[in-house]
Amino acid sequence: MIKNTTSKEEIVDKILPVEIKEDADNIYILDYMIPKSNNKENFKTREQIIWSIYGKWQAEHEKKKQYNIALKSDILIRFEGISETVQKAARNYKYTMAMCAFDEVLRYAIEVKRDKPKKDVENQRRYKEMIIMNLQTAAFKPYFENIKLTVGVVHSDENKKIQYCISTIEQ
Repeated sequence: MIKNTTSKEEIVDKILPVEIKEDADNIYILDYMIPKSNNKENFKTREQIIWSIYGKWQAEHEKKKQYNIALKSDILIRFEGISETVQKAARNYKYTMAMCAFDEVLRYAIEVKRDKPKKDVENQRRYKEMIIMNLQTAAFKPYFENIKLTVGVVHSDENKKIQYCISTIEQ
């Protein structure tokens, strides 16, 4: 008997409804037109796209959390994580593209390592540990194949894991 095994990456690649088109100035993905060049106007446009993605996600997830299979734990979505991600992901069109897989990243990313929070970063002070996670997917090829998820573990409650930031890992 042959077993039909499917990796998490294959599952994610099947789930992600990503058709990507592009022209000289923009990436077209889902209902979004993501500008590629870096200027103040495009930064603001990418910020609005990321807020829109979060808004749609939160409308479907009243409890503002998602169960992560690898951690066997919920990852909570809080304003500080949204704000941090918006600041980081709006800087680069590829990071903004990665946000189109927000729910899949929360569910299927796997732990790569754990680090201490950076002492000089104000937003990381409430965490005792930062979990660096990765989701490998072919859904965004040739732009990138790895999405990085950073999750903070709260000092007061190690069971409380909060989404801190999402970006891509460039090859």
